Formats: sequence, C-alpha cells, structure tokens
Amino acid sequence: MDLKSLIKEVIDEGLYEATVIMRLDRSENLTIVTDKLRGVCGITIVDVAIPSKPVSDAVERVTLKVRFFLIENSVKAHLTKMSTEARKIKGVYSFMPIRAEKYYSRIYK
Repeated sequence: MDLKSLIKEVIDEGLYEATVIMRLDRSENLTIVTDKLRGVCGITIVDVAIPSKPVSDAVERVTLKVRFFLIENSVKAHLTKMSTEARKIKGVYSFMPIRAEKYYSRIYK
C-alpha cells in the first residue's frame, strides 16, 4: 500500500462535517475564536456559514461549518465532547451541533 492510498483511507473513514450554532460574547473577535476552535477535539476547518447576528447587546450568534476527525467511539460522543471543550474557550457561551455527517474530501479522490 502506498502513502497516498493510506492517507485516502484514513481521511475517508474519519472525516465529518457538522453544522454548529455558536453564541459568543460580542467583545470577542470571531476570527480569534474560530482559530482557537481548530485546536479542539480533532477540528481541522471552521467556516462561517451564516454571518454573526446580534442576539443582545453582549451576545452574538453565528452558524459554522466545522470539519473534524472522529476521535471518540461515536459521532454523538464526539459532538458532546467537542461542545464541552468549545465552551471552555473565552467568550463562547454555547456551541450546539445541529447536524453532522460524513464528509468526503474532493482533494484525495
């Protein structure tokens, strides 16, 4: 088995994408928060799907597309841990995955 096929196998088996609704403190920089999310539970890519909207004077809501490698036994367990760890980031009030599915990368086809 060559290196390219080994990488393809790993990516095909464990890469997922989730839609997440995140509420955060408006005083925090969204770019910095999304950068910090990349260090949480196998998250590799964070894209803003729907721009942030103010919920109150202090809180904004943003919808994200998050790609991650599954490192827990199940998707549900992984999303629970990811949510818990994301809320530890300064300014993040909630991190609610609403949908997750297997992601097939176009790069490694």
